[in-house]
Amino acid sequence: MLQAVVQAFPTLNPQEQRVAIMLYRLLAEGGPVAPSALAQVKEWSGMPADQFLLKSNLRSLVEWDHNETVIGFGGLTTRHSRHSLLLGERRLSTWCAWDAMFIPELLGVTAMIESVCPQTGNPVRLRVGPDGIERMDDRTPVLSFTAPSPAGQVTSPDQTILSFCSYVNLFASRQAGTTWISTRPGTFLLSVADGFTLARRYNAARYGAVLHGEPSPPHGMPRSDVA
Repeated sequence: MLQAVVQAFPTLNPQEQRVAIMLYRLLAEGGPVAPSALAQVKEWSGMPADQFLLKSNLRSLVEWDHNETVIGFGGLTTRHSRHSLLLGERRLSTWCAWDAMFIPELLGVTAMIESVCPQTGNPVRLRVGPDGIERMDDRTPVLSFTAPSPAGQVTSPDQTILSFCSYVNLFASRQAGTTWISTRPGTFLLSVADGFTLARRYNAARYGAVLHGEPSPPHGMPRSDVA
């Protein structure tokens, strides 16, 4: 499954990896990101940042608004969804529940996930840090999952959300998850722990040493700011 998830998205060279991590961290500050802000990335190529985002392997992961600023990237978005990622007092959203499991490590922070079980409508809450699940509701939530589109077929955030993210949700109980996937062929359930393990392996495979060589989170973003 890890190989299928990694290969569904374009391979990133080291500079693209650094830009990706910077985009996540700038978006995590709570608002749209002007492409020019990416000039902070070391070893910048000199190409205007907006052109870089449109021409590089990052282009299928970027959400733009009408002002030509970035409002989402690779699962993290300033647009509302059923999956919230709370960073202190900042509330962002993710394209799917699993995004919220791998993004905290990329940000180097502890975050609270608040999702809505699509079967029962009940809230599901997790506290997730870079190194693991730190707290769950008293219930035993589970994660639905599906195989992503084959490599090369992911061309836009909307396509990713439609073909993959809409099938990846947190459920208040295994019973709720089992009922939901029974009418959706190709979906299956993972424990939250297994979902997080997959998230860590995904980050390692996709970002590797570039991730762990990045500096501390931007000013104003504490490493652990969730009570």
